[in-house]
Amino acid sequence: MTAQLNQNHVGCLMDSHTRLWKFAIPFLSLLVAASAYSAPPITLATDLQSDAKQVTAHDAVFLLVFSLPGCRPCEEIETNYLSSLQRDPRYHGKVLIRMVDDLAGDRRLVDFTGAQLSQRDLAAKYKARLAPTLVFVDAKGNSVAEPLIGGDTAGFYGAYLDASLKTAMKTIRHD
Repeated sequence: MTAQLNQNHVGCLMDSHTRLWKFAIPFLSLLVAASAYSAPPITLATDLQSDAKQVTAHDAVFLLVFSLPGCRPCEEIETNYLSSLQRDPRYHGKVLIRMVDDLAGDRRLVDFTGAQLSQRDLAAKYKARLAPTLVFVDAKGNSVAEPLIGGDTAGFYGAYLDASLKTAMKTIRHD
């Protein structure tokens, strides 16, 4: 009787494991598919004058992200906020993000006037001395909201980013 009872319990365990896997496999498949869908990396700033044409056409905000190589807070901001911002339908066509990946770097780029300058010079122009620094500008390169400086230390970065974007959009639409 005890042997039969133990076999029945094993059968119940096997059945519950089989049922568990029937639900777990589709769930895991969805999880893998969701992780495969991620926003493309933030585009490097190379020709701001050319990019400004897109911003002008849509009355959009130009978001310049000043970063440093190996900057952990910069990576967290990009992963946790900027990548999702690129996918957010509320901001589609309203925000163009460009990354200055080394605010102390010598890589050359074209600014809003067509002049060539280094990443360091562009950072100095916008007073980006710390990384990360997010600068909100219009198609001419004029500041349209206060910059966001530093990482997400208090957990409110998303709210600050949204508020800055709303301020920038209002400023651009009233100019």
